[in-house]
Amino acid sequence: MTAIIEFFKSLICVYFEMHKVIVESIMDSFYRQSDLGWAIVQLILWIVILIFLLILDALIGFGVYALIRRIVITCRTKKVRHRKVYGIVTGKDYKEDYVTYTYIGKSMIPVFYPEEYNVEVQYKEMEESFNDEELFNQYKEGDTILLILIEKFDKKGRIIEQILELPD
Repeated sequence: MTAIIEFFKSLICVYFEMHKVIVESIMDSFYRQSDLGWAIVQLILWIVILIFLLILDALIGFGVYALIRRIVITCRTKKVRHRKVYGIVTGKDYKEDYVTYTYIGKSMIPVFYPEEYNVEVQYKEMEESFNDEELFNQYKEGDTILLILIEKFDKKGRIIEQILELPD
């Protein structure tokens, strides 16, 4: 486990060092410009590129964070318990299927989105949304529904994750 943490620490250090080098090269090229107009245009372009990179970094960062969190929970889990519990249907939402179009090169390609039958269920403080047509048609708001509560425990017996699922 320590080796994994050290590996990610080194990746983070390389990542921030890369950004430091990029910013230093931008500022260096800006100060070497003799034409002020061109220097300002170049600075604006670099700012746009940096904003794009920051957005990309945030998207990648959230994905890496979710992956690391999943690995840590998997490694720390020592016991899993499944219990039948009863939750309450707190909301229902139907969304029709629809199509959007996107360009790939010069071609317009359709992107199909299926219809959604979202059912919001609450058990104690936990809320979960299920996309299930049969469930949507069978229950109405305020009904009690059978759920499976999956609890994951660490070696000290503390709950590290709780998941609600529908019975099979």
